[in-house]
Amino acid sequence: MKIRKATSKDFKDMLNIWKECISTTCEFLTTSEIDREVEVLEQKYFNIPETKCFVQVVDDKNVGFACIRDKELLFSPVLPSFFGKGLGEAMVKYLFENHDIDTAYVYCSDMHSLAFYTALGFIIDDRIDDIFFDNRYKLNRLKLSISPKEAAERIAAKKKSS
Repeated sequence: MKIRKATSKDFKDMLNIWKECISTTCEFLTTSEIDREVEVLEQKYFNIPETKCFVQVVDDKNVGFACIRDKELLFSPVLPSFFGKGLGEAMVKYLFENHDIDTAYVYCSDMHSLAFYTALGFIIDDRIDDIFFDNRYKLNRLKLSISPKEAAERIAAKKKSS
């Protein structure tokens, strides 16, 4: 698995990854809401300098990505066929080590993602309106309860013990 900066050539894959992941983890979203999110994602987050995006590549195929702004992790979807293989942890560890992220966001109803982030050391800081897609669903703003360095070390230790 390799992590690299995303380019415009990756955007189509990233949109497909988003759609597959969100369709699996956010069953409360309708098909039209998911389609709208895909449109907004490309227009509002992929093409602006304030947002940095990275892709995860396995066997020359993009299987996950993350977008950050400052120390905020905005999105980090992985193809559902790669769930449970450590790719999400690898991406977040990379972001801890290289970008000191300390904030993440998940839909309040997305228990899959909430469990993932809390296992990495995030805690719920606040419940807020959707700041990304302007839909009716609330978000949990998560804050890291330990330093990014400690969180990265925790992931590394977990990987060694498994």
